[in-house]
Parts: sequence; C-alpha cells; structure tokens
Amino acid sequence: YLRHLARDGVLSHSILRPTAFFKSLSNQFEKVAQGGKFLFFDLGGGACIRANPISEPDLAAALVDSIADTRRENAIWRIGGPGPVLSKLDQGRMMAEAAGQPHPEPIAVPRGVLDGICSALSAIAALTRLPPVDDAAEVA
Repeated sequence: YLRHLARDGVLSHSILRPTAFFKSLSNQFEKVAQGGKFLFFDLGGGACIRANPISEPDLAAALVDSIADTRRENAIWRIGGPGPVLSKLDQGRMMAEAAGQPHPEPIAVPRGVLDGICSALSAIAALTRLPPVDDAAEVA
C-alpha cells in the first residue's frame, strides 16, 4: 500500500539500503574465530561481493538525517559505514586477524546459488503476497 502511495506521489519517502550490517557478519566471525572456513558468493572471474558494513547506531543516525535532508526525498540511497569498501575475502581476512587466527580457507559459493535464492524468494513473495516475504525478496 505504501509503495503505491509513494509511486503515485501522495507520500514522500527516502529508502536507505545498507550495503551490509556488522551484526550480520557475527555468524561468520564466530566460525572464523574458531578456525573455520569463510563462505562467500563467487561472482565469477575472481570477483566477489564488496560492501561497507554499517553499525546499527550509524544507520539510525543516517535514517534521522535522511528525514531532515530534502535532497534525499523520493530516492533510494545505498549506505555504508565509515572506512573503505571491502571485498568479502578482505572481510574474512580481517575477521581472522581480529580473532588471532590464520587467514581462513575461503569457500566460494557459485553465483547461481545466490541467483536461485533470489528467484525462490521472488516466487514465494508473488504467491504469498506477505509483506515480510516481499521485503526479503526485495533485499535479496
């Protein structure tokens, strides 16, 4: 409903899409800290997803700022935390260093798996029309 209001110009909006959350890396960190392997999506040709994780307090500040900043009105903004954009492999190495572990063995998950997950979520969202499933499909 809100998407229709925004599309029709009845409701102004700002959509902030974080590139990654530090909190979402916690499971990977636990595995790496225990000497486990590091999973990442292989985009082909040696490329992997790059992101700039953001903390919840930084995201909250950005959300508040976006309400007051009319330049962000009716737009979608990709947002990351402070510091450089890092590849997933770089993130895995940093986690290992922070945990005092040797660099983890990376396990490349083919992009097709990611594409399959996205397609499945989109199909389920179309069938169920449940907002949480629709949101998950959009994020994927």
